[in-house]
Amino acid sequence: MKKLILKINHSIFNWYYKRCGDHFKQYTFFKSVKLVIDNYEHLKLLMKNEVKHNRNLTRDNDEMRKELFDIKIKQIAGEDQVDWMNSTFGMGINKANEN
Repeated sequence: MKKLILKINHSIFNWYYKRCGDHFKQYTFFKSVKLVIDNYEHLKLLMKNEVKHNRNLTRDNDEMRKELFDIKIKQIAGEDQVDWMNSTFGMGINKANEN
């Protein structure tokens, strides 16, 4: 029974150390596994924050694009034309004096 447990442990260690990076091989097995888990959780948190940041950035970009579009329309069209576009197409463009 002890030989079987020893063989199982040996195969687990071999499997793990073949797949982990060189940085993790310098530590004992348990510390190495703990570092791999911490590294995974850290990367997962970074990805979550990056997705949140990209979502906010996209939202801000859309708002800025709409504001720029409104400014360009205000330069070209008069207030009566803006009213007509808003009522006809439902665009929601602010008038020059509404900023």
